[in-house]
Amino acid sequence: MTYGSEVRQNPANYLLAWLRTNMLIVTSHDYSQSSQVGFSAQHIPISIDFRELPDKKPPIDDIIRIVHSPTAPILKGTPEFRESVANLKKKFAKQKDGPKIEMILVEGKPWKECLEIKAGCDIFYDQFSIGSYGMGTVESWALRLPVVGRANSWIRSWYPDCPILDVHDQKSIETRLEHLITHPDLREEAARQGRLFCEEHHDIQRNIRKINYLLDWVQRR
Repeated sequence: MTYGSEVRQNPANYLLAWLRTNMLIVTSHDYSQSSQVGFSAQHIPISIDFRELPDKKPPIDDIIRIVHSPTAPILKGTPEFRESVANLKKKFAKQKDGPKIEMILVEGKPWKECLEIKAGCDIFYDQFSIGSYGMGTVESWALRLPVVGRANSWIRSWYPDCPILDVHDQKSIETRLEHLITHPDLREEAARQGRLFCEEHHDIQRNIRKINYLLDWVQRR
């Protein structure tokens, strides 16, 4: 099994592996893989073990917490996200009984600690320039957080019901976040859809069965 970045950086290794085994599994759904090596591989989605997740934490106050992992700030649109949150804070501060919001940036922490932080948040912002999603989004869906990001047409050709709430620039991030912040019913529904989607496509037990079927198919050839 390999991952998208490995394929793009070392396409020759990917090709040799395919020639040796006539099968390769990738967890990403990045079309740039095919452009590097001229063919595609079997796709097994990113997988998560729901048993390892903390419980979603009940609200401790009336603050809406928006979490983001700025692992690649420019690529993920972290500056645009920061600006959006700052603008909304100013806007809500001028309103009588306006909602209170907090931006939480998660980086450089152990995985379990990251999950615990996310479990106490209300919205996850991922990215808008990449057009795909990774483990951060899958974790957030599993933890019942609405995900703001962008899924391009390639991703939606795989998953037409992908519950990512699309944005494409700073203004759309701000608009989308404001809508979620001021409509708790929409947050709840987006969280519900994300969890169901995650259970259907990213449950590790389901995907282990897919891998086992692939291995069985190869062994019987």
